[in-house]
Amino acid sequence: MAESELPTDESQDVARETSEEKSPDDQEVMPLQFDQLTLDNLDPADKNVSRFDDVTLQVAIELGRVTQPIREILDWREGSVIETTKHSGQPMEIMVNGRLFGKGEVVVVGDNLAIRITDLMKPDLD
Repeated sequence: MAESELPTDESQDVARETSEEKSPDDQEVMPLQFDQLTLDNLDPADKNVSRFDDVTLQVAIELGRVTQPIREILDWREGSVIETTKHSGQPMEIMVNGRLFGKGEVVVVGDNLAIRITDLMKPDLD
């Protein structure tokens, strides 16, 4: 018989003794606390994010939102104007992977619309 194989009666006795020895009621339970992780207490090598340079994220600029009944949407034609809740000159929201990242103002660069960032959100570390 191999060392790891015990007769059934002995196996059950050992299992009972082990579970009795490690009863949660008999052991002292201590709360676990972690230090707040910030860039200040990271090793300088860990601050190097260049390994993520090729990761792409979805960026969206929201002009505004509106809720409309289907009957109105079915009436849309080329040239239809859809009003949103945003006012002229109000900052646009910059969304990164569906989360608010910042705000900005619409500018024209050449023939393209662009966003000039006016406000970046503080990271939520909670």
